[in-house]
Amino acid sequence: MSLYTVDLQVPRGQNTRLLDILNAPGVEPVSANLLYSDPRSTYYRVEISTADDAQTLEALLKKSAPDSEFRVRSDTSLFEGNLIDIVPGRSIDFRRSFIATSPTTIEEVATRRYAQRTSTNSLTGNRIGLLSDGSGLEAQHHALLRLERDAFLLARHTDLQPIPLWLETRNEEEFIKTAVALSVNFFALRITGLSRDYAMDVCERLEEQVQIPVIHGEAIETAVMMAAILENAVRHFQATLEDKVAAVIGLGPAGHGLKNFLARLGLKKIYGIDADFRQLTRFERVHGIASSIDAVYDSADFIIVTPGYRTTLDPKRFRPGQIILCFSPGVVQRSELPAGVSDRFFEASEPHPVFVLPGLLGALHTAGRKRLMEEDLRRILQTLAVRPGDPGFLPVPSADLFRAQFRSLG
Repeated sequence: MSLYTVDLQVPRGQNTRLLDILNAPGVEPVSANLLYSDPRSTYYRVEISTADDAQTLEALLKKSAPDSEFRVRSDTSLFEGNLIDIVPGRSIDFRRSFIATSPTTIEEVATRRYAQRTSTNSLTGNRIGLLSDGSGLEAQHHALLRLERDAFLLARHTDLQPIPLWLETRNEEEFIKTAVALSVNFFALRITGLSRDYAMDVCERLEEQVQIPVIHGEAIETAVMMAAILENAVRHFQATLEDKVAAVIGLGPAGHGLKNFLARLGLKKIYGIDADFRQLTRFERVHGIASSIDAVYDSADFIIVTPGYRTTLDPKRFRPGQIILCFSPGVVQRSELPAGVSDRFFEASEPHPVFVLPGLLGALHTAGRKRLMEEDLRRILQTLAVRPGDPGFLPVPSADLFRAQFRSLG
């Protein structure tokens, strides 16, 4: 199975061509994003998983959408190498006003139109709000691609009705106020793409102020996938996690979430590295130890560089036997790694949410939980285990995987 990214230009009025492609035999759609629409054409970006090669896929596209223009990129093969390497595509720089809104508008609607909403309470049972302000991304409009991708995954693989909202808020206080006002319309909120300066604080405060589950995408989903990749890599090399030292480089939301998972795996010490002293202080609250890069080079058995963290590591300082997972390409120059280190160095971009998003949120809804407990997350982590010798450090995303995650929460 390989994953291809398809940029598709469909003539205006022929949008059903996209459905023909997504429902074609042998094709498993992973995500679909509306990029842009003008008087002549509509532009989509689609991720497709298929066992066919690129040429066969192109022939299928020509047959399903003969009047459309398309480009197939096979640079994100799903099982090529030992790590999943899927990156969100680039979009043109624009903002869609109908998806961006303001806290004032949200508060007005929540106060006036939903004050007496007992007749619509039944509608919220399957709705989940996907919220982002894009402040934690390279460009804020990238939030559109991610929100639509995640909504597509949930709508296709679960019974949920995802509502993606890109909130045009100026700071954390506005975001919290807006999210609280919106919360009455959903059974759960999922927060992603917030600035690392306030992302963790926002989710903690929201958990105190709303009566529904609050899921932090990076701190839970991305973190559990990185923890699973590490656990599977350790198993692949017939090593153990018990009484070993791990180092997390880059203490954004994913780094803090990863620390929480690693603490459950029996590690002796968990070092944290970051240029922001505020993140180091948070890291040390429970389980973590703020450390220096020298201590990491000298004593860490496992080194994990979190997605999007910008730094430079000296490849000559790594020791043979260390397992290094770099989710921020370019931080380490692989060609300069010494002998005995390169075979345990793995580089990839941020893991794709397809491995855990549908199963986690579907399970949360099915189980009717108000909060995710530590035991729940441990069970989700167990579903991502792979056997030694299997290709990749994550299992194949499939309906069987999602069902296992549904069952994990009872």
